[in-house]
Amino acid sequence: MVANEVVATLPAGYRPNEIIWLATYASGGTARWQVEPSGAIKLASGNNTSVGLSFLFGLN
Repeated sequence: MVANEVVATLPAGYRPNEIIWLATYASGGTARWQVEPSGAIKLASGNNTSVGLSFLFGLN
C-alpha cells in the first residue's frame, strides 16, 4: 500500500461533507486514514505493511 493511494471508495450517500481523519493501529505503531468528500479512503501516514481498516464515523 502506498501513501495517498485510494484503497476504497464509499458509495454516494455514505460520504462525509468534509475530510475526516481517522487513526488506527498499524504494524509497529499507528496509522492515519483520510476519508474525502469524493468517497476516497486513503492511507495518509503510518506503517503501510499492516494497517487496520476498521472504523466507525457518523454521517450527516
